[in-house]
Amino acid sequence: MKLLTVKDAAESLRVSATTVRQAAGAGALGCVRIGRRLLFTEEQLAAYIAANTRRADTGPGAPPTTRPAADEGSRRALRFYESRIAPLVADRRARREGKALVPMGIGSKAYRRAQG
Repeated sequence: MKLLTVKDAAESLRVSATTVRQAAGAGALGCVRIGRRLLFTEEQLAAYIAANTRRADTGPGAPPTTRPAADEGSRRALRFYESRIAPLVADRRARREGKALVPMGIGSKAYRRAQG
């Protein structure tokens, strides 16, 4: 069994070494750890390619393309954006436009002051 380094695997997959490390860290690409080194077998690379290969159905009888269902990670990211980032963006926009600001969070001092 021949073991490939991160650099060799990246060249084989035609991606960067960082992409290979990230895929291995996420568990999408199987690897062998020896100490701190990541090593890959050709079978692991072939399995990764097979798992990430999509069929190109573009003919007249092809099914319509649909957006994949959101996984828990993307739903969590959206909730984080809506709860933390979007209010900050709205606050900054309101300040720039000179409009009155509305207290955002229930735990904020401004919210407690507004409640009396």
